[in-house]
Amino acid sequence: MENNDNDDSSERGNEIPGLDQNRIHISPVPKFFGFKQFKKLLEKHLSGISIGKIRQMKFDAYVTFKSAEDAQQAISKLDGLAVKKAVLKAQLAQTDRKTFLPEHAQPGKAKTARESVTKLADLPYEEQLSQKTKTSLRACERLLAEMKKANVDDVNQLRSAELLKQIRPSPITTGYRNKCEFTIGLTCEKKVCVGFVGGRFSNNEHYIIPIDDVDNITEMTKKIVKAVTNYVQASGLPPFDEFSRVGVWKMLTVRHFGGDVMLILTVNPLEDRVEEEKLKQNFCSRFLNSSTFLEDGFRVTSLYWHSLANCSDVADYEHIGGTPYIYETVLGCRFRVSPSAFFQTNSRAAAVLYKTVGEASGLATSRQQSMECDTEDSEIRPKRLKLDESSSETSTIGGTNDDKDESLRSETQNSTKARPTILLDICCGTGTIGQCVLKEFKKDNDIFCVGIDVVEAAIMDAKENAKGNGMGNDECCYIAGKAEEVFPSLRFSLPPGVNLVHSNVVGVLDPPRCGVHDKVVLGCRMMETLRRLVFVSCDPAAAMKNIVDLCRPTSKKFAGRPFKIVSITPVDMFPQTPHIEWVVTMER
Repeated sequence: MENNDNDDSSERGNEIPGLDQNRIHISPVPKFFGFKQFKKLLEKHLSGISIGKIRQMKFDAYVTFKSAEDAQQAISKLDGLAVKKAVLKAQLAQTDRKTFLPEHAQPGKAKTARESVTKLADLPYEEQLSQKTKTSLRACERLLAEMKKANVDDVNQLRSAELLKQIRPSPITTGYRNKCEFTIGLTCEKKVCVGFVGGRFSNNEHYIIPIDDVDNITEMTKKIVKAVTNYVQASGLPPFDEFSRVGVWKMLTVRHFGGDVMLILTVNPLEDRVEEEKLKQNFCSRFLNSSTFLEDGFRVTSLYWHSLANCSDVADYEHIGGTPYIYETVLGCRFRVSPSAFFQTNSRAAAVLYKTVGEASGLATSRQQSMECDTEDSEIRPKRLKLDESSSETSTIGGTNDDKDESLRSETQNSTKARPTILLDICCGTGTIGQCVLKEFKKDNDIFCVGIDVVEAAIMDAKENAKGNGMGNDECCYIAGKAEEVFPSLRFSLPPGVNLVHSNVVGVLDPPRCGVHDKVVLGCRMMETLRRLVFVSCDPAAAMKNIVDLCRPTSKKFAGRPFKIVSITPVDMFPQTPHIEWVVTMER
């Protein structure tokens, strides 16, 4: 909604790039506020200030003033104002994209990599965090709307502003990416370039834009890209053309952890295998050379060759030189990284993320605090002894009748002890989350970690990482398989003295970007002893279905008790970009 007042905006010549000096952004708009009601609110609190154009949307509003001074006065009066359980946030608004464009980004011209990849790079970091908070708030509103459609219990009592916790910033905002994938091709000027794709296939456009102005890439990575560009030019072989499907050089992947650098060169398979072997040898000679550091300023420790005809083909990485792995350390844990292994692209922020996960798991408290929480959370249930051993074969997922009998017999003894925590690291990958949480919170908590992943190679890496970090079978175990199939027999993987009934069972679910299958969701719901679940998502929009399904009322399709959302903590893993990570805490 808008009023029809004339916009007496001042000239924009002296404004800060990206921000309007005489226009402010207000959020969140109190629920059920109409335009007239909102205008009266402004007139009441901005007495003496000339109000210009008002644009009100569902959750946000934009107000224009005659001068920058008036805008600043309005911000000082509105920012932090409590209105109907909502606390207003007022700040200068972003410049309309139609009225503010850098010269090199005029319509019809190619964008730079900085504009395409790091869209928030020109904003102060505080403003980036503010924008991401608003994005999370809007996503949270959409999530609650979807939960309402699913008839989730008590959803009307949930408020986005209350669920959403303060965003946790990244310790580093530039040069943070430890993994970058670059396409090898031609620029608009038909020059060989290793960089990012520009243009759209739908418009028959495919060109490469240089990475020089992108600040989230390390300087060493930029040096490597420059050297590989020169190498491709000198080879005399053309880059792969996506339209004609001919050419050789496709992609360069750089993984950079401290002093370790892994290069993966992806090529279109050559018909002449002998010629391709020569290319491999030349590549090794060029980049596994002692003089590389002196001449180019970087040192490569691991080289892989990746022949790939079609994107849908199974990736087959051939180790052609150096060490087979590179290593990274997070929160005192050291992890080996293979070519296909997933690792958070911002190592410093990963430490923040994993601490947040540990806290969301209820592990930030001391043992005494844990005991108090256990007492508050305990439920009194009627129990009946069943001494017939045959009856113990009939069990529910996550706990047997024997477990329940034992719980009854030793309830008195356990009431004076801190209950151990069983941490289920679901979709554990190479074990990073579970092992970091163990390392960080083991001092004040009795924790046993069970990692589950469907990828056997990832489980092998997780076991090696645990061994390297000095974590034995009494602290963690890793199981290859589908989570929903592992849960029923989980008790057999626990060490002596640890069982599901007497422990705080906490799940950490860190799925791929697209989320997990419904069967995993059902498995979590069916596991009765799983009382708390921490859902980690790098794409809140894609995660909504899983989150809603975990909270749906019990039905034929979704058996088991539903979870309830307790909090959502955004973590900025990707500074300079609009992307955000969510840590969603759920309980039942």
